[in-house]
Parts: sequence; structure tokens; C-alpha cells
Amino acid sequence: FMERNGIHIIDLHKTVAKEDEARILDIINKLPEKCRDILLLEKVFGYTREETMKMLGESNETLKKRLTRAKTKLLNALKEEGLDEGREYIGKIIR
Repeated sequence: FMERNGIHIIDLHKTVAKEDEARILDIINKLPEKCRDILLLEKVFGYTREETMKMLGESNETLKKRLTRAKTKLLNALKEEGLDEGREYIGKIIR
């Protein structure tokens, strides 16, 4: 994906097969928009909760719930698609 503050947050192409990478990105893109936004902002691009609250205009509690929902949906979708290698890698990133 991208770097923020010099840290490469996600590097799927070095971890999973190219076709699996495309499938994982497709699953992320299909998450509900509000869930996808919080997941990408905090877990991929590395924004803090305070930054995310300002960008999205939402409370900490709302974003906490959305992030939990996004993680669950993403990991379940990866499992359903049989993307175990990607699921293991993503699971480490989105803790």
C-alpha cells in the first residue's frame, strides 16, 4: 500500500501470491465504506485515532465499533475465500 512516517505498513506482494493479493484487495474494497475507511486510515496508512476522529468527524466509541466490525468482516471474508495465508498476514497487521 503506502508508507507513512517511513514505515511500510502492508506489503502483500511479498507475502502472498499475486492473484491472492488481488483477491484480498477486492475483499477490502467490498467492506462497507465506513468500516473500510477506519480500517485503511488506521491500520494501513497509520493515522492515529485522534487524526481519524478529526478526518471522519466521529467519536472514539463509534470508530472503535466500526474498526472491530471491519476486522471481523475482513477476516471472515478471507476465511470464506480460502485465503489462509493472507488471513494470517492481515490478522497480524490489524490487531
